[in-house]
Amino acid sequence: MNTKLLFVALLPLFILGGCTKETTETKTTTVNKAYETPAYPFWGLWQVINSDPSDTSKSYFQLNKETGYCAEMSTEDNGLRRLEYSTISGDDKLVRFAWNAYAPYTVMGDTMVVYNGWTPGTIEARLKRVPDGTITPEAWMPNMNFVRKVTIPYAGFSFNTNSSFGIDGDFLYVNHRFNGTYKFYKLNTLNGMYVDSVNAPFTSYYAMHYKGSSNKLYHTRYSGTYNMLQRVGLMGANSNLSSNSLGSIRAISTNGASGTVYATTSNGQIYSGSEGGNFSSLYSFTGQYPRCIVYYKSDQFLGVYNGTLVLFEISPNFKIIKQYKLVDENANGYLSESIATNGNDIWVMAYNNSSNSYSYYKVTLP
Repeated sequence: MNTKLLFVALLPLFILGGCTKETTETKTTTVNKAYETPAYPFWGLWQVINSDPSDTSKSYFQLNKETGYCAEMSTEDNGLRRLEYSTISGDDKLVRFAWNAYAPYTVMGDTMVVYNGWTPGTIEARLKRVPDGTITPEAWMPNMNFVRKVTIPYAGFSFNTNSSFGIDGDFLYVNHRFNGTYKFYKLNTLNGMYVDSVNAPFTSYYAMHYKGSSNKLYHTRYSGTYNMLQRVGLMGANSNLSSNSLGSIRAISTNGASGTVYATTSNGQIYSGSEGGNFSSLYSFTGQYPRCIVYYKSDQFLGVYNGTLVLFEISPNFKIIKQYKLVDENANGYLSESIATNGNDIWVMAYNNSSNSYSYYKVTLP
């Protein structure tokens, strides 16, 4: 074979054999997407369909997809409100909210039917969808604003948590028990210090009120039947505030304009009268009602219901004007049945579950 022709034929092989192989690397980029709550049909705002047509109470469930919480907003038959929160979990067949067990459910159009999780086929609740934003927890029960907080020292003290106390400017007249002895204290709310004290007349807790215009401290034992008493300042001698005996008084208050004195009992009875005179029944509650009722102003009263503050009127009929909850900077403040007002300032007592302590709060109503 011609050697020149053989060289020409092999030349391409030499060229290819002398080339370096090229390596291509492919890099994969991972994109982390935020978790998205599945779009199950139970999310949204729902109103409970009452099974009894005569039942006028209202209940709503806000199943909030963004927060994963259920806000249960309900009313009693007398208009008093509740607001409670729970977590939500579920899928396209089961749902759990309002601290209940997992339950089967169906959604058809604007109606959701929740079945009893333990008894197949038994309907637990029927709900109808309400446009989002129609009812909100913030409007259902707004927050009180608090402008001062005084935490009660625990060492040696026990507290009166279900009767009224007195307001004297930056001071409060309160009834505590220290190492077994019941005392009336004057508490400085600017520094949380007790500035003065005197032993209570008897070994008992008392309902109290301070009438600043005459430097009178009204008080009465809150258990049993007694004449209500009054004294000048903290140390004065006692005289009768009421000429008749009243039983189980938990709150005393006054109308600063008219001078009328109000006394309310633990069983929903409001008495009215004048200083040193006979007190007669003004109003009697039935069903659910606020506790520790005190006169506020403009023929309106304040009381505590289920840990919330209620502003209401009793004439011509009982009517809720507004209901408020307390939220401090650390935790929800569940109100005790112990409040005070002088017609301008409002003080409440609340338990703080994050610090396991009781505090007095000076609040304003939005």
